[in-house]
Amino acid sequence: MLSNYRKILIFLHDVIAVNLIWYFAFMLRYNFYIPSNEVVTFFHSLLIVTPIHLLIAYFLGIHRATWRYFSFDNLKSLIVLAISVALVTSSIILMLRLSVPRSVLVIYPILSISILGGSRYVYRYFKESNTNPRKNIASSVVIFGAGAAGAGLVKDFKRSSKWNIVAFLDDNKAIHGRDLLGIPVLGGLSELKNIEIKYGIDSVVIAMPSAPNQRKKEILAEIKNLGLNALSL
Repeated sequence: MLSNYRKILIFLHDVIAVNLIWYFAFMLRYNFYIPSNEVVTFFHSLLIVTPIHLLIAYFLGIHRATWRYFSFDNLKSLIVLAISVALVTSSIILMLRLSVPRSVLVIYPILSISILGGSRYVYRYFKESNTNPRKNIASSVVIFGAGAAGAGLVKDFKRSSKWNIVAFLDDNKAIHGRDLLGIPVLGGLSELKNIEIKYGIDSVVIAMPSAPNQRKKEILAEIKNLGLNALSL
């Protein structure tokens, strides 16, 4: 749960951001020079859009989201927020008969999504970059077995920053030199030592569930002989 201090900072950030976004929307509409006769309209409309934004953000729970773990789902909430604010503000402005250009109401949600979402993503990036750098170093691995099991591992490993898949190895010479999901099949077991020297791999994952046990033992023996970590499906 976020501390009250952080909630206050998020609240202040969003208040300042909304004011700046509305200002830039007007600036873009008038080619970076707001006419003197539109300045009053700008301030009147600003007094409308700011509380509307904060109120809708509160009901959507925007302030409860942890920036450090900002995700696509959080971004979707910001998109809903921006569109909702634009629609509600448009309705109120229409009722009050304020002469706010329609283009401002189109520009606003675009800037809102970009600035509010962008600031949160930047915060998350720097937080992850500066938190225990050793944990952020990916382990280089080779997958032995360029079949369905190996392809499935690639998809799983790519979801994590802990793994860097260097290459595939496979006993099937017919696929040597090819790519599987963008990862090269560099050869068979005899190439493991060369790959270890060239890429400095840490581990080998044996993804050959249907291979004979004797073959698995041979591969495992070579992995251990090179001092590498062995993982198996």
